[in-house]
Parts: sequence; structure tokens; C-alpha cells
Amino acid sequence: FGNGPGSGTLKVELYDDDNGNWQVEQDPAKSYVPIYDDKFVYEIKVDWSGWKRLALPLADFIDDNPAVGDDVWNPSQTSGSGGLLQLQFVCIAGTDKGGVNFNADNVMLTTGSK
Repeated sequence: FGNGPGSGTLKVELYDDDNGNWQVEQDPAKSYVPIYDDKFVYEIKVDWSGWKRLALPLADFIDDNPAVGDDVWNPSQTSGSGGLLQLQFVCIAGTDKGGVNFNADNVMLTTGSK
């Protein structure tokens, strides 16, 4: 649910296990970036009013940490990998000193298209 321009941005982050230990190791000295695992992201600028159904195809997520992990979206628990380990929603205000002004409901992952 958006409240028009300036509502903010929703950033979706997916972390998959690439070193087979079922955890995301992060570097606290570097804003907690993953050290061994992939991080894929998708950002949605909320600039509409009212409810809107969004589809976020996994194919549209981008690798946010190239050269870390194997740079391949592989969420399955195979060969000792934990697969998709973590999902984060980061809400970003529309201005430097503001808050977010949107709501989200009924979130699901899909492999389909938009």
C-alpha cells in the first residue's frame, strides 16, 4: 500500500549458502556484507497510492556482491548447501530525514514473470 510519491523504497535481499555450513558469515567492519555467500537484491520504489499487487521474479534479482560466493542463484539444499538461508526486507525512507510511508502484505516468492 503506497501513499504516493515519496512513500519510500522496499529492498528485498536473498542470501544463499555457498560454502556449505548453513549460515551467512558477515563482516561487521564492512557493514555486515557476506564473506562467503551470495546476496541477491531487488528494489521497489513505492510511488503509487493505494494497494498494488507486485510480482518480483527471482530472475530480476541482481547479484549484489559479485566475486563472493559462486555468483549463482542456487536456493536448493543440495550437496551440503543450506540453500536459501536468509530473506530480508529493508525499508528505506524517501528523504534523508523522513520515514517510510507504505505497507506490505502477502509476500511470496515466484519463478514466474512479471
